[in-house]
Amino acid sequence: MNRVAEASVTQVAPKRLMMIMRTALGRMYQAWSDDDGDTWTRPQPTSLAGTESPGQIRTLPNGHLLCIWNQESEDEVKRGQ
Repeated sequence: MNRVAEASVTQVAPKRLMMIMRTALGRMYQAWSDDDGDTWTRPQPTSLAGTESPGQIRTLPNGHLLCIWNQESEDEVKRGQ
């Protein structure tokens, strides 16, 4: 696994956490914890094309997730990916 960095974590349910991380692989990566952060799944790519800039994830009061990140390319922005 290539290096991941600058993680952002949010609670999505009791004891269940989601983490997003930046990489140099052209995608934001994610990992999950079901034990309040004691252990984590292996990081996997998300569908979010991203630069090497860090992202942020938060759980809104209505339970929806809000993720802010930098889109990878102008072409992907135009296609809405």
